[in-house]
Amino acid sequence: MIRFSVCTALALVLLTTAACGGEVSPTGPGPAVVLTLPASVTGIAGVPQSERLYKFVVPAGTNQLVVSTSGGIGDADLYVREAQAPSPTFSDCSPQVPSSSTETCTMTDPDAGEWYVMLVGYTAYSGVTLTVTVTGAP
Repeated sequence: MIRFSVCTALALVLLTTAACGGEVSPTGPGPAVVLTLPASVTGIAGVPQSERLYKFVVPAGTNQLVVSTSGGIGDADLYVREAQAPSPTFSDCSPQVPSSSTETCTMTDPDAGEWYVMLVGYTAYSGVTLTVTVTGAP
């Protein structure tokens, strides 16, 4: 029987994800991926300290903005910020649930305009889904 450590197994998952067309991010966010709301991005993967940046427009009249990550393995931290890219130091919301890629930011009466989401790998992660929804918008 072949035994793998958790790190080796996760590295194999990330390599398989990349080889099969999934997203594995390098360090550094690169340009923001533009999302159209409501949005759902599946199969996101990254290595420790990797950054993935997304942006979207919140319409005027929005009562609630919900940005969440779910599923997968590993730990991706979620950061949300209005008008400019967030970081671990500057964000409007960063729930940082320990050892989990399931995190949610809920903003009541968010300002209309551009918003940004960044996922940062606290540990290697794969199979994560990012969901962004708004309610009350026309």
